[in-house]
Order: sequence, then C-alpha cells, then structure tokens
Amino acid sequence: MLRCRGLSLIELLVALVLISITVLGTVRLQVASQGQLDYALYSGQALELIEETSRRIHLNYPNHLDYQVTNLERVKPFKCDPCSPADLVKLDLTHLSQNLFAVLPDASASIFKCKDQMCMAVAWAGESFKNCHNTKFCIERALL
Repeated sequence: MLRCRGLSLIELLVALVLISITVLGTVRLQVASQGQLDYALYSGQALELIEETSRRIHLNYPNHLDYQVTNLERVKPFKCDPCSPADLVKLDLTHLSQNLFAVLPDASASIFKCKDQMCMAVAWAGESFKNCHNTKFCIERALL
C-alpha cells in the first residue's frame, strides 16, 4: 500500500532559503547592472560634451586660449546679438555650462591648457575633476 506524504517543515524551510538566495542574487545583479548602465550613460554624455566643446573651439580657433576656464560652474550667463569672436567665447561657455548641468548629476568641468594643446576634464556624481586620473566618474580628453 502506498502512503501519500506531504512536505515536512524542514523541506519547506530549505526550499524557501534556496528561493530567497536566488531572489537576492537576482536583485543584486539588477542593481549592479543599473549602476553600469548609469555609468555608461553619463560617460557618453561627458564625452559628447567634450566633443561639442572641441567643435566650438575649432570654429573660433583664433580665440581658443580664451576658452580656458577653471570651473564651468562659475560661468555667468551671457547673451549677444550680434556676437564678436570674443563674445562668442562667452556665449559658448554659457551653453557648455548649461548643457553640463542639464545632462550630468552634480557635475563640474574645466577647460585648460595641457602641454601644447587644450584639454577638458568633466566629472560627475560629486567627484572632482582636479584628480581625474584617480576617479571613476571623471573623463579628461584633449580638445585640440
């Protein structure tokens, strides 16, 4: 004669522990992948901002040294119509500053002379662009 048995309490607890471990692992993987997606998005935005800066400087090359700014946070809004080449530098920096804060969280950036060329460092997530090589949330590239 066959006996029908149900699950014992121990078997049920073991199954619940295994399911819990699986669910927690899946949640951890999801959180890690979301962090990587955010990093990829912000890195792409920072690189696009650097490319935009490079294009603006190339278009106004005679005044390229005037684009040096220690921190785009300090750029004051500027408007002109029509714009002289010197005014165009201020207008470009205004647009770059606005774009920086529109696309990156807690961002900062600097345009500076490095060796014989112009460079730009962009940092986000509260990081500093001053030590860009030692931080994850910072990109530094040559513009010219």
